[in-house]
Amino acid sequence: MKKLTFKVSPQKDCSVVGLIKEVNKISCRIYFDLEDGFVAVENVNDTMIDTVIELVDKYYTILGVDIDNTIEEPVEEQLTSVVDESGGTTTEDDLIIKKVEFTNQYLEDLLNKLMRTVAWAMFKMNIPEKEIGNLIYTCMSEISMRYNDKQCIEFSVGDIVDCNYGVHLTGEINGAHVAAIVCNISHSGMAYLVPITKMQTEITSESYLIFNPPEDVIYENDYYKGGTALLDKAKYVRAERINKVIGRTTPDFFKKVLYGLTSAFDFTSRLDTGKETTDEVVKTPTATKDTTDKVVKTKATTKKVGGEEAALLEVIGVAFDKLDPSKKVEEQIESFLTDIGMTTTERMVTQSFVIACDINRINYENVILKLHEQFPKVKEAIIKNILKEAFKNWLEKYPTLVEKCPKISLMAMLKVFAKKFA
Repeated sequence: MKKLTFKVSPQKDCSVVGLIKEVNKISCRIYFDLEDGFVAVENVNDTMIDTVIELVDKYYTILGVDIDNTIEEPVEEQLTSVVDESGGTTTEDDLIIKKVEFTNQYLEDLLNKLMRTVAWAMFKMNIPEKEIGNLIYTCMSEISMRYNDKQCIEFSVGDIVDCNYGVHLTGEINGAHVAAIVCNISHSGMAYLVPITKMQTEITSESYLIFNPPEDVIYENDYYKGGTALLDKAKYVRAERINKVIGRTTPDFFKKVLYGLTSAFDFTSRLDTGKETTDEVVKTPTATKDTTDKVVKTKATTKKVGGEEAALLEVIGVAFDKLDPSKKVEEQIESFLTDIGMTTTERMVTQSFVIACDINRINYENVILKLHEQFPKVKEAIIKNILKEAFKNWLEKYPTLVEKCPKISLMAMLKVFAKKFA
């Protein structure tokens, strides 16, 4: 079974009647949210996937697609213990009213509370069943790891391992198969791991180290390419979480990781509260000559953001001057975006400016988290793509801005915008 989620905008000649007639010919579950521009397709047979995609493309302009091939059973089928034997359909009320019976009263009460929490997340917050399922599987696997006498695999300092971090809160390391570098092994056998992401751009981490194989790391297969070591996400984990060894760091790169960790967890700069901190590239010391070719991203005083702000004000300063701090942000978004030539029809873009004025730290991670709360049916990856695509299209109108600040992002504009309402 597959689930496809489309972020769409309707075409001018879209006929709802014609659309419904064509949908009626397909055996699958389709949900249309015309207000938010969202189409979700579930239970689609492999032979009908092409037909579904062509149908959506016929009536809509597709802005983004999220494909989930990992779905196994719907939550309704998994929760057989709370569905009566008459074969009725599971509803929100069924999940809340029907009880799970267990031999221990204390745990029975907790299991029923868990069911109510699941029902609240599904039916009130519209959270996809896959996301809830991942959290439940994490609970199951961690109980098993804690009490089952699992034989741990052998690994060494400098190895790259596949680790089961589980699924937890947004912003934390999540995943059943996350690559990570073993930096230390404690006397109790716990491993100090630096997680790895395959991304090398738009990193939300505050301290990281970009690398490329085979000069920095050597993997056991060709699937893994270059990536980024997230230094500030490092922590000790139980050896039971490690699934297998998938590669090894080179000696020189491993030194750079260790030196980078000393900077990533040096919080003494927080003692100087008189200076504003922002992103700066800090070179990491090692014993090798080519040390300065690799950089660690961390927090320090810099003029980088100030340069981007000056460049933005130089290009669209008139539009910023029109903003009135005494008026509501929502009342001025559309006129501001019109003045600078950015789209006003994408609600996620307009809402990102409102959100920027309500959060302390403006970055993709925090903005996307808030947008996901407002648009829970849209995956965070799709939200990010929408924001980046809108800014990219806008940036094409200002080539001189690109020349001055080639790595400028929407976040820089949101920071300048939010300052007007601080």
